[in-house]
Amino acid sequence: MTDIGWPLLAFTLYEGLICAFLRLRSGVTAAALAHGTGIFLLAGALV
Repeated sequence: MTDIGWPLLAFTLYEGLICAFLRLRSGVTAAALAHGTGIFLLAGALV
């Protein structure tokens, strides 16, 4: 586990569920865009 701890794990779970839902409803492109946006937001908050 990282120094960030459980909030990072909770965010990862939440993002994964959202991406899975988007993949089922809208396809892999929507899921990839959501994942990229989530990573961008997470990286921006850590900088």
